[in-house]
Amino acid sequence: MAPNGRSRKHREPEPTQATQEEPEVELDGGDDDEPATAYEAEEKKAQQLVRLALFTEYKRGLLKRDEINKRVLGTGTRSFNHVFERAQTILRKTFGMELFEVQTRAERDSADKEKDGESSRRGKKGPTSSKAYILRSTLDAALIEAANIKDDKINAEENRITQDAEHNSEDEDDYGPEGTLFAWRHADHLGSIGVLYVILALILVNGKELPDMQLRGYLKHLHLPANASLSFPIYTVRPSKPPTIETLLTLFQKQSYLDKEKTSAAGGNTGKKGRPSAAAGNDDGDAAFQWKWGPRALAEISEKAVAEFVVDFMLEKRRGEIEEEEEEDNITDAERAKRRKAKEDKLQKIKDHMTESVRRDAGGTLADYTAD
Repeated sequence: MAPNGRSRKHREPEPTQATQEEPEVELDGGDDDEPATAYEAEEKKAQQLVRLALFTEYKRGLLKRDEINKRVLGTGTRSFNHVFERAQTILRKTFGMELFEVQTRAERDSADKEKDGESSRRGKKGPTSSKAYILRSTLDAALIEAANIKDDKINAEENRITQDAEHNSEDEDDYGPEGTLFAWRHADHLGSIGVLYVILALILVNGKELPDMQLRGYLKHLHLPANASLSFPIYTVRPSKPPTIETLLTLFQKQSYLDKEKTSAAGGNTGKKGRPSAAAGNDDGDAAFQWKWGPRALAEISEKAVAEFVVDFMLEKRRGEIEEEEEEDNITDAERAKRRKAKEDKLQKIKDHMTESVRRDAGGTLADYTAD
């Protein structure tokens, strides 16, 4: 999201493929004064960690503990816990975000096998810990929903600012006012986010792993074949020619939203429902690949949220059909209210059935680490 709500023409240029080597973030913030006390030294390191976390998150990278030790703590690695907690306080109070340790691949595979769906993730440190972090939002869901409601006053002010600045704009892709506190279209490439959510949903309802060839078949049905140019930009990438779905899949892997794993010989491998999972056009001989959720997707989005997205999508058509059922004109208000309640109960029953079907297709469990 864009905290300042500014339009694209007011934002700094995005990274390009031509500038692969990005300058390192200045952690001191231009302050060369040496801290006078141990408390001030710890406070300065916490502020440096906050800057490093924000810089890393801009690139959707994983912030590893080794980098924190090297860039922030130096020889004072024993103060990690104190500095980390202080940085967490700053992030939560100032930015509405927090550092969250992502799972290792071993942890993710182990969690998928748990029959009761309860995560044993808490308290797991030591050798199984990933020691890698992302920044994620701590804002309450109700607050986010309220901030996305269109407000006439905000919309009028945005219109005024847009009209005043219109003659200076050379951006053909500039977006108009949204009238909300959260200006999603100004800060995120919604096209690529939409594709990501669809891919995550397809993986989830295929038992949390999807053969490469099967994924590409689905994408082709959605008019996203492997080599076709995408009609929308990709976050943090501005190539010299239009990106393809391959560019997008590679980016999702780099950002830890997706994992691509080698499985076994293509000849004898099948997917969850007996479908062949041979990868089309790969350069690894008889190797086959499958796609799974990456650690960032689990921590930032959650399987439960994507399952709800799938159910809401499927339920929309049924909701329209039920609401369009004809009602008699000459009935009492009490009878009309009774029938309305019956429709709501029917929709809820359908929703519960769909939710159970998605949960079953996902292997019986739906993880939600965003609630930790």
